[in-house]
Amino acid sequence: RDRKFNISNLNDLEFEDFNEIKNHESILKKIIKNKIKITPEDYLSKRNYVISVTERNIKSMAESVPNNNFLFIYLPNRITIKDQYNVKGRFKYENLNIRDLHIIEKDYRNRLISKLSTLKNLKLINMGDEGKYDWFTDESHFSLKGHQEITKLLQPIFENSIELINDSAKQTRK
Repeated sequence: RDRKFNISNLNDLEFEDFNEIKNHESILKKIIKNKIKITPEDYLSKRNYVISVTERNIKSMAESVPNNNFLFIYLPNRITIKDQYNVKGRFKYENLNIRDLHIIEKDYRNRLISKLSTLKNLKLINMGDEGKYDWFTDESHFSLKGHQEITKLLQPIFENSIELINDSAKQTRK
């Protein structure tokens, strides 16, 4: 069941374009030190551990698929997108706000994508920057509009993948 998202509410909300964020690394260091209250080394250790577990699981799945036909798509959520509304009044985790989470997620995603791009049996697509605020009913669930829009983006990717699988199958039968 799709929850309704009222786009008219956007006019009443404060807008922030995360494209305008400069010095991500500097801001990330401040978030780590002042809000999360751990050392940069601890942060990197935790981030890299999560990435290594994710990489290992995806690598295992990719190796189980014949003919290098494993497709991994990093999909957007409301935290990843650049057009943000109601940043100050929205979801908070402890003392982290949406802007902080966006910067942490972007650091994680960029490092994960970098690690996964080295895997041989994997086709990787990063769609984390795609999307608009009204594609989601909350921080992680697509609205009806979001489902429709992400389908438009994914359909050619899946059609191309199916075509490649079919071509590969034909080559195997020869």
